[in-house]
Amino acid sequence: MSWVLTEQDLQDLATGAGILGTGGGGNPYLGHLHVRELVRAGARITVVAASALEDTALICPVGGMGAPTISIERLPNGGEYLGALRAVEAAWGLEVTHVSSIEIGGANALRPMAVAAQAGLPVVDGDGMGRAFPELQMCTFAIAGLPITPLALQDVRGNSLLIRQVTSAHWAEQIARAAVVSMGGSAAMVLFCLQAPPLPPHSDQRDGEPGGTPGSGSASCPGASPGSSRSHPGAVASAAALCGQDS
Repeated sequence: MSWVLTEQDLQDLATGAGILGTGGGGNPYLGHLHVRELVRAGARITVVAASALEDTALICPVGGMGAPTISIERLPNGGEYLGALRAVEAAWGLEVTHVSSIEIGGANALRPMAVAAQAGLPVVDGDGMGRAFPELQMCTFAIAGLPITPLALQDVRGNSLLIRQVTSAHWAEQIARAAVVSMGGSAAMVLFCLQAPPLPPHSDQRDGEPGGTPGSGSASCPGASPGSSRSHPGAVASAAALCGQDS
């Protein structure tokens, strides 16, 4: 199953991500504006179900690290998330085929959309939390024991840092956080890249049913018809469905 994001979808996604952030994760507003302009310029963002991934897929979750207030006060340059993705891609020695959200709650819901638009990659309809989380070791990727490295950071100036090996996700959090402070308190981040099919078995399911992130709670769109993109939403569609009608 796949669907293409429209401008209305982006608006709904931004609003739903704010709700799922439950007060954390930062404001999706600026990310929404960035992705909307990319779409208006002709970018096409396709969202695909995790269950449809090929064995050769390499999926990289994208997000930001740092203080949400700083990410609003100091505007991004627009290319740092793509730069972090390219750094991880070089470390893998493979081409990334898909991106995903590290967390669907808050500002990080929109960041992979921007990278998808810039790189021409599809977005996997899943995330690492179903909400927003404060530290890297708290997401389902870490709980499942998936490797967090190589982990790349890039700031607004183009400074890039690649962490190749850590003993745990907790140590990755400590090291990356210290680096982000030196970068001015906010940076783009790509981590937990993995090859299909080792995605968590319910990355696009909810409570054992097709199409949602476990633990994110039920969120269905009243206007969605059976068989539509929102009838069995994953993390992306679920966030959009919180506040919008099916497009």
